[in-house]
Amino acid sequence: MNQRLRGETVFTDAWYHDYTWISRLFDAAEASPAFKLQDLREVLADEQLDRWDGIKQEVITELSLTRHRASHDARILQDTLIRLTSL
Repeated sequence: MNQRLRGETVFTDAWYHDYTWISRLFDAAEASPAFKLQDLREVLADEQLDRWDGIKQEVITELSLTRHRASHDARILQDTLIRLTSL
């Protein structure tokens, strides 16, 4: 992760959950993240936040991703953000 994300900011819609998981992962590896984890809510306007859940649900339905996978979660977030910011 550090090689691919060094110096980058990674956005998440589940900051606490992801921060906890990444902390455990890096603690086990006796390393520190070389990237910043930031809550997506910090970069969205209030009106975008109000629409986030509805648009995210539309994306989930359209993609028909039934199995929980990290790659699916990333795709859902990316597609939701693209759709939300293109309105």
